[in-house]
Amino acid sequence: MFWLAVSSGQWFFADEWDFIATRARPPLSDPGAVADMLLTPHNEHWSTLPILVYRAVFGVVGLRAYWPYLIVLYVFHLTVVGLLVRLLRRSGVPVVMRCFAVAIFVVYGAGAENLLWAFQFAWMGACIAGLLLAEIVDVPPGSLTRARLALAWLVGIAGLMCAGVGVSMVAAGVVVALLRHGWRRAVWVGAIPAATQVVWTIAYGRNAQPVETRWTSVAHKAVGYSWRAITSTFDRTLGLPGLGVLVVVALLVFVAREAGTIRHSHASALGLAAAALPFLGLVAIGRVEVDNPNASRYSYVLFVLLAPLTFVAMCRTFARGERADPARSRVGPLGASQWQWLAGVAGVIAVITSVGTLSDAAALEGRTEKVTKRTIVAAFAVANSSFAAPEAIPDPQSVDLTITGLRALLVQGKVPAGTPDPQ
Repeated sequence: MFWLAVSSGQWFFADEWDFIATRARPPLSDPGAVADMLLTPHNEHWSTLPILVYRAVFGVVGLRAYWPYLIVLYVFHLTVVGLLVRLLRRSGVPVVMRCFAVAIFVVYGAGAENLLWAFQFAWMGACIAGLLLAEIVDVPPGSLTRARLALAWLVGIAGLMCAGVGVSMVAAGVVVALLRHGWRRAVWVGAIPAATQVVWTIAYGRNAQPVETRWTSVAHKAVGYSWRAITSTFDRTLGLPGLGVLVVVALLVFVAREAGTIRHSHASALGLAAAALPFLGLVAIGRVEVDNPNASRYSYVLFVLLAPLTFVAMCRTFARGERADPARSRVGPLGASQWQWLAGVAGVIAVITSVGTLSDAAALEGRTEKVTKRTIVAAFAVANSSFAAPEAIPDPQSVDLTITGLRALLVQGKVPAGTPDPQ
C-alpha cells in the first residue's frame, strides 16, 4: 500500500508507448508480423517478455488506470527482494543484517525510477534471472547436473529476453560456475544463452536504434563513469555523501585479501559483484555521453549486484575480529559489537533516507507526468480532426506515440478515463 500511495501520481510515460501504441497485436495468421512485434528491439534491448506482459495488462485495463501496471512492477520488485534474502541467508548473513538489507531495498529511494515507472519491471526481470541463475549453478562440484544446466540455460535466455541488463546477469552466472566448477562448466553455462543472443542480434538486434557514441570517448570516460556510478550508489543508499568511496575501497581490499578463501563458499556474491563490470561497460558504450552515471535505474541494478558481497564482507570482518581477539572482539579501533551497532545505525539512516528520497522523486515525477497526461488526453480529443498530422508527436517526452497511434487506440476503445469525445 505504501508503494501505491507514493506512486499515485504516476502515469504512462516515454518508452511505455512503444509497447502500448507502436506494437499493436498483429493477426495471429501472420507469424512474421507477430515475430517482428515480439522480437524487434526496443532501443537496443531485446524485450520480448516485457512486451508480452504489457500487452496482456493493456488488453485487460487499457489506459483507464496505471496502478495495474504498477502492481506488476511491485510483484517483480518483491521477487528480487526475496531472492536477495535467500542469497544472503545462504551466504551466512545473520538475520538482523538481512532485515536491514530488506528494509533498505524494499523502499529503495536511490533506485526510485525502478519503483515508480512500471516500464522498469523489464530490468527487474533480468535481475531475477541473474539471481536465479546464480542459485542454480552455485552447488557443490559434481552437482551441476544436465537438468540444472538446462534450467540455467532457460533462465539465462529469459533474462536476455527482458532487457540488455540480462547480458550482465548471464555473465554473473558464468563467473559463479567458473568459481564453483571450473572453466569447462562455465563455458557450458554461458554457451547456449550467448548463442541465442547472437542469433537474435543477427536477425533483429542489428536493427536497433544506433548508438551515437565516439568509441575513443567511451574508452577515455568509461572508467570514471563506472567509478561515479558505483560510489554514488553507496552514497545515496547510505544517505552519507562521500562514504561511497570508502565502502568501495574497503570492498576492493576485502576481495584482494579474501577472494581465494571465499571463492567456493561465496561464489554467488563474487559472481554478481563481478557482473557489475560488464553491466557498467555496456551502459558506458551507449550512455556515457548522454546519461548521468547517478541515474537511479543503474543504482538499483548495482545494489542487486553488490549488496551480497558487501554484507558478506561486513560479516566476515566482524567474525575475523572476534577470532583474533575473543576477549575484546576488536576489529580495528572498535569492538566487533560496536561495529555492528554502527552498521545498525547506518542501516536506520539508510532506510529513512530511502523513504524520503522515494517520496521526493515520486512528487517530482508526478508533476511531470500530470502534464504528460493532460497533453495526451487533449491530443486524443483532436486526433481525428483534419488538422492533426498523422506523424505528429503530441508529447515531446513520449516520442513513440504519434497521432496515428492515438487514432489506433481510439479505434480499439483504449482511451484514458476522462477523455473527451474525439472530434
